[in-house]
Amino acid sequence: MQKAEKPFRIDPHTLLRNDAPPEYRVFREAAINLLIHQDYASHGFKAVIKFYRNVIQFWNPGDVFGNADHLLEPGEKEVRNPQIVAAFRRLGLCEQAGTGMRMVLNQWQTLGHPEPEYDNDRSRKTFEIRLPLAKEQVTGEVTPPVTEQVTEQVGKLLWQFGNKPVDGKSLMDAVGISHRPTFLYSYLQPALNAGFVEMTIPDKPRSSKQKYRLTDKGNEWVEHNQAEK
Repeated sequence: MQKAEKPFRIDPHTLLRNDAPPEYRVFREAAINLLIHQDYASHGFKAVIKFYRNVIQFWNPGDVFGNADHLLEPGEKEVRNPQIVAAFRRLGLCEQAGTGMRMVLNQWQTLGHPEPEYDNDRSRKTFEIRLPLAKEQVTGEVTPPVTEQVTEQVGKLLWQFGNKPVDGKSLMDAVGISHRPTFLYSYLQPALNAGFVEMTIPDKPRSSKQKYRLTDKGNEWVEHNQAEK
């Protein structure tokens, strides 16, 4: 409600003002999806919603519970937190069983935006939905420098990159971390989730030849903070 455009409309029957953004239903479903499917046993991680100039990102610590191949098919799905699902449905705050993701994909495009993207990462036990914004909403804007605040660990990681991709072990050595889980969850994964770093082999995240490099956004952050280093 704070970030979306809010049109001024008057209901002709009730004469009440309705300024709910057209995208509200899709955003609500994507946000509640995080709470419904989050793996609450994964202590130290929480669902994250981030707003960028051209996309809204929903990141969740909890991959699809059950068969991900049937994600868009109608009908009841196996869920991780059935009591949370039941509570939201009683409140009328989520779609009918088996229709939520299909609604998100279809309705977002109906509103004139590019097709949403989603990524169910079994290896990292995460699920992400990205809602790209229509080009006309960002065309002509001057892209501001990337001033997004990052954690001390992510900032330290971003300074380790040069012009060439770097493997995970070299990055661990560069930031002085020998415990791989700490490196993954405090340094690398947050940088990947925020779009500062990308894999050189994204379709094979666990490849032994996997390396990492800064994205344009990562390079912008480094350049912007160079004077403060």
